[in-house]
Amino acid sequence: MGLKIFSIILILFIAEITFLSTKKPKELKISKEDINYSTIEFTGVQGCSIDKDGISERIIASRARKYKTYDALDDLNTSFIQNGLSHTLTAKNARLQNGTLHLTREVHYENNQSLRIKSEELEYNTKTKIAQSQTPFILTSKQGDMTGDSFVYDMQNGVIKSQHIQYNFEVKEK
Repeated sequence: MGLKIFSIILILFIAEITFLSTKKPKELKISKEDINYSTIEFTGVQGCSIDKDGISERIIASRARKYKTYDALDDLNTSFIQNGLSHTLTAKNARLQNGTLHLTREVHYENNQSLRIKSEELEYNTKTKIAQSQTPFILTSKQGDMTGDSFVYDMQNGVIKSQHIQYNFEVKEK
């Protein structure tokens, strides 16, 4: 009796193997090629660049993701020194793509000459060292406060160009 059951199981197993060996294997194909997934992800990111003068750049982010064509950072806080001037940029979200840093949500810029800029979006080109925003902004400096619709800040030359501005300043009497 046990030999009959074993023989039947063996015959069924051989029949299944024979059947499966005649079939073509299935291949997994991704029909949508523009699926964007991160290849690597980090949390609690801290980094710096060191040159002959010391630390020249510092970056802190709560989360960083590397995608195929860009990098994404959350809760970004970065500072760098350029032409003897210290710059600090913070934003809730940042995206680095082709040498351009796109900052969104609660963007703040500050330098050590009391210049402060607040906006909801900012784009910084790392090659040309130009920051620009096409959204309303608030600029604060020693001379006064300015609001406007958009601006371009050439960090190498220290020149700010803006459109539709309103400037408030205080006159001190002697």
